Amino acid sequence: MYLGLLNEEKRELFLDICFCIASADGDYSADEKVLIVAYQKEMNTEYDPTISKKEVSEIIQLLNAMCTNKEKKIIIFETIGLALVDGNYDKTERTIIEQMAKTFEVKESYTKECEQLLEEYLKLQNRINQTVL
Repeated sequence: MYLGLLNEEKRELFLDICFCIASADGDYSADEKVLIVAYQKEMNTEYDPTISKKEVSEIIQLLNAMCTNKEKKIIIFETIGLALVDGNYDKTERTIIEQMAKTFEVKESYTKECEQLLEEYLKLQNRINQTVL
């Protein structure tokens, strides 16, 4: 939703952290793949996860140094959405997002609110799909 606000360098790092989160639980699900492709379209960029060799902590540190508080909140919001999209918010995914939030100095209440809003959004989206389709 808000990823167009990131510049090219931040977009690449965002996609790096997305791939780390999506594959952290050992199940890079079809839903996660679809959402990462949607992120690429939204940001009008391409991404090849085999190119990045950065560790999670390095990606988080780079994002922290480069991003504004607003951009950090966007990244937290969008990555929580990614972690929830397959219906399995795994402990390893949650740990990465918590590490990001701590490094970004984003309050836990913000991450909890994002999680609640996104869960509601996904439920509503499922209801709409059931009604229409």
